[in-house]
Amino acid sequence: MRWTDIHIRGVGAALGDLVPVRELTAASTRRTDSPTGQRSISLARGRTGMDLAVQAGRNALASLAMTTDGPLAVPDLHFHAAIWRGSRGLDFWSRAAYVRSRLGLPAGPGIATEINAMSNSLIGGLDLSARILAGSKDAGTVMLTGGETFGPPAFDHLTADRDIAYGDGGSALIIGREPGLAEILATSSWNDPTLEQLHRGATRFQPPGTTEVGIEAIRERKAHYTDTVGAASIHQRNTTGLTYVVDEALNHAQLGTADLRWVLLPHYGHRLLHRQCLQPLRLPRSAP
Repeated sequence: MRWTDIHIRGVGAALGDLVPVRELTAASTRRTDSPTGQRSISLARGRTGMDLAVQAGRNALASLAMTTDGPLAVPDLHFHAAIWRGSRGLDFWSRAAYVRSRLGLPAGPGIATEINAMSNSLIGGLDLSARILAGSKDAGTVMLTGGETFGPPAFDHLTADRDIAYGDGGSALIIGREPGLAEILATSSWNDPTLEQLHRGATRFQPPGTTEVGIEAIRERKAHYTDTVGAASIHQRNTTGLTYVVDEALNHAQLGTADLRWVLLPHYGHRLLHRQCLQPLRLPRSAP
């Protein structure tokens, strides 16, 4: 979708300590047979995903203040994302309202709610925010926040998944109609619901009235689905969606790949990054 007068007005991030992967590998009690090639990951020891989301939100508001004259706009809408149970604090409460409260934002018109598109939550939230701002003249500013912290025994940073070393972090964006740090020219989205089983595998749903406990079996769930449908099937569906959204966004923005100075990609391990991003998009591992 091509956008007009939709801008990034504030951006913020929060990380823990950058710890070399070799130190974590030496200390791990669970063997990993798929080194990711990542040199370090963020560990926010003693801090929660909510803490990181609040810090990132404060940094986003501070960056908003740098390009704003007069009083800061209070975000009309607030979308928060935290996808892992260990990063969500508690069940049956509003994480978005918690972050908004800790940021000192006052009560008033608008909605504070949560979104969950897994790893695509905040990028999808950016697309959603642009659509809302373009079609709702009573909403002028949207805040997006997210925060995750992992850790053993339930979610080991290195061994919970294959080809990815998970890090702790928080992020925030403020989207609005007024000019700020950058203009959003276009966004594009794609979904393939058949891929939901990649994270579910053959795992049964928990009975009503119970909650999931214990170690996350992400490797085992993915292995079951991959063994069932084949890795080539997953790769093809990923390539179809990825190439579609990149081609559409560039077309709507009236840009070509040669016009891009930066291409920001997920913090995958080297093998997964090449297979799921660089290869489908025909991007070199490094560019001048």
